[in-house]
Amino acid sequence: MADNFVAVIHIDGNAMGKRVDTIYQQAGADWDACCAALRAFSHNIQQSFENAFRRMAERVAEFCPADKELPLRPLILAGDDVCFVAAAPIALECSRIFLEELARQKPFGGQPPYAACAGVAVVHTKFPFHTAYDLAEELCSSAKKFGSTLDADGRVSAMDWHIEYGQMKDNLAELRDDYIAQDGSRIDLRPVAVLTPAGCRPGWRDYAVVRELCKALQKSGGAVARGKLKVLRSALKQGRVESEFYLKNASLTKPLQKAVRRALDAAGLTVTDELFRDLFLTIDGEARCFIFDSIEMMDHFVAFEEVRG
Repeated sequence: MADNFVAVIHIDGNAMGKRVDTIYQQAGADWDACCAALRAFSHNIQQSFENAFRRMAERVAEFCPADKELPLRPLILAGDDVCFVAAAPIALECSRIFLEELARQKPFGGQPPYAACAGVAVVHTKFPFHTAYDLAEELCSSAKKFGSTLDADGRVSAMDWHIEYGQMKDNLAELRDDYIAQDGSRIDLRPVAVLTPAGCRPGWRDYAVVRELCKALQKSGGAVARGKLKVLRSALKQGRVESEFYLKNASLTKPLQKAVRRALDAAGLTVTDELFRDLFLTIDGEARCFIFDSIEMMDHFVAFEEVRG
């Protein structure tokens, strides 16, 4: 799990204000009952988020060598406000597991399951921590905005991340300008949904898509050379025409199809040969590349079931 990068992860609960409003409405004019309910709610929130973190840490420990230090450090566990540091390769999986474990907690007063959003700032180990923390907060806010487009009630747990290579721009919006190809199309899927309520499907903008594609590219057995993928990454930044040209010129279309077809099927998506023409699709009304995130992340990613040893 050697990596020169570390991740700062910020997680914040969704729609907590709506839950408080529900308590006020249920208590009515009974001030004592309202105060007691708010105290109980606060305690439940603290316990639920701590339990989610504890279970996540236990899951990480199960797959780490016994003689190695746990690659995880909690920084803030204050109610629904959570921040921790993790080794970069397991950062996305830690965030996924936390959100899944949180959804399994028993919420206060029979309210809907808890949901939250995560922002993951992947930075070099020498990167200024305060800047990484600010970026993680911004990424968390970005995930929340995306989640609200899928469900206005805050029931979507979403995630956003960024790998910082030293661009040092002022904010996330400026960083994301680098993910607009020269022809105006987007090369990222982020933010993505991790958990959604019944009947709400994120389609391609699902963490499962990025996860399965990362695994497929890593397990291609050399059929998809890393060197070619790095050149493809540059072609994708040029846009659809350049990407289509490179795929043909490098004879990469068929090996890529073989590597990712099963991954996309596992993510529940319809796979056609047309997907591999230039690797762009119309998603949420704009052209987006469905594989760039996975190509960029694959060197900093370990699927949790593969962490062992």
